[in-house]
Amino acid sequence: MNLTIEIPEDCAARFQKQAQSRGLRLDQWLLELAEQNAPASSIAHLQKTDPQEWARQFHEWAESHDRPAFKR
Repeated sequence: MNLTIEIPEDCAARFQKQAQSRGLRLDQWLLELAEQNAPASSIAHLQKTDPQEWARQFHEWAESHDRPAFKR
């Protein structure tokens, strides 16, 4: 599927730098962002992720939950 989106010039330049800093083309980096923000219903997509990225996503997920107060 091909998709065309309009991106303001200042954003496009910033996004291009972000992609290049990761050694990716802009389309690859944007697809990676989309997959991170609209994950599959399973964790199968993480099998293609490097261990450090998996850990980062796991910690991000864990921190997104409230911690219950334990009574003693």
